[in-house]
Amino acid sequence: MEKVNPRKVFGKTIAKLGEMYPEIVVLDADLGSSTYTGEFKKRFPERYKDCGVSEQDMMGTAAGLAITGKKPYACTFAIFIGRAWEQIRQSIAYQGLDVKIIGTHGGFVGEDGKSHHGTEDVGIIRTLPMVCVVPSVEELEEVLYLTAEDKNPTYIRLFRQSDEMKIKPEIKIGRGFINGKGAWYIKPYRIKEGRDVTLVSNGRMLSKAFNLTKELGLYGIDAELISIPYVKPLDDELVIESLKKTGKLVTIEEHRKEGGLGEAVSSVVSEKYPVKTKGLYISGIIGSGKCSELYDFSGLSVPRMKEEIYRWLKD
Repeated sequence: MEKVNPRKVFGKTIAKLGEMYPEIVVLDADLGSSTYTGEFKKRFPERYKDCGVSEQDMMGTAAGLAITGKKPYACTFAIFIGRAWEQIRQSIAYQGLDVKIIGTHGGFVGEDGKSHHGTEDVGIIRTLPMVCVVPSVEELEEVLYLTAEDKNPTYIRLFRQSDEMKIKPEIKIGRGFINGKGAWYIKPYRIKEGRDVTLVSNGRMLSKAFNLTKELGLYGIDAELISIPYVKPLDDELVIESLKKTGKLVTIEEHRKEGGLGEAVSSVVSEKYPVKTKGLYISGIIGSGKCSELYDFSGLSVPRMKEEIYRWLKD
């Protein structure tokens, strides 16, 4: 297994894309050392702008650049996305502009504590029309290459810590629609076959979900695991196919219940193929600590998820 820092993957990939797409520009909010945009700045100083601690201005600037034909990637911490929500709504989403928003430090950020945990970002962006939402890890490089071609506003969630890359998926591209406008996305894919319950996850929780399938196997539970790289647009075909076999659904996410992966998948499933459903997500106020401690406190460590799912299946 390979430890990969998603921010480093972003930094290297956006620099490569800068060579291929001269219209790409990168904006930062005084966080270049944390968002790993330094390589792009070094290669293309004239196409890099540090907007300072002013996320609202950065989003407005990104919108203006997009109108002129540029392809801006606006970077900040996931928690600070909320500071610029109105500008994202009014100037980017409602105009359908080709702006890519990069939110690093999504989910738990460890000792930085509750003021910096990015636990609501997917939800607040997912509510906006026209915006693709991608909490991706395993497929991050492919996602970035795809966004360079796609013209829709897009939010990509990254994480602070490195993650164990369990697999290298066979990427398949789909074509969907957001508010009537076509959008390219990476299709969901099956990581493990199973017959008793369908687990759905993405982002940093995917590696934990993979380990969870092994632990559930010790209880005689044969779990199927599906990765959903794009929360919006949401391709439900594989999930419905799996549920017709297992009849039970568990969603696993490093996000609050409201607006996240679980709500997105459950809303579709309830309409198309209702089954017994369980959500595992962040709840309550989470303080400071090592991420391993925070996962356990929130019920998202592998041992705690295993016990919760086992009890739920036996009810």
